[in-house]
Amino acid sequence: MVVSQKICIFAHMKRKIYVASSWRNGYYPEVVAKLREVGHEVYDFRNPPSGDPGFKWSSVSEDYMEWSPAQYRDMLQHPKAVRQFHLVAGALTQRLDGLLDVGS
Repeated sequence: MVVSQKICIFAHMKRKIYVASSWRNGYYPEVVAKLREVGHEVYDFRNPPSGDPGFKWSSVSEDYMEWSPAQYRDMLQHPKAVRQFHLVAGALTQRLDGLLDVGS
């Protein structure tokens, strides 16, 4: 598999990595698993170490896709959104070794 081949090149360098992706990315779980398999410390936004479920706008409001720009801006202050922002910001500052963007 392509994911396995690409990740093998990083196997000799143990790093802290934040994997940037979206919920729609089917490769994301495999990328996280393979990186961990070769010894990297990986932040998984879908299953953060805090034990919280991964953040989705649908957990704030089921009609989030209908929001106006002003509503979206206002909802950035929702407690769930603020908490997730701080979790991710903390993970990014602790994972200075690398940011891996696996696309959507």
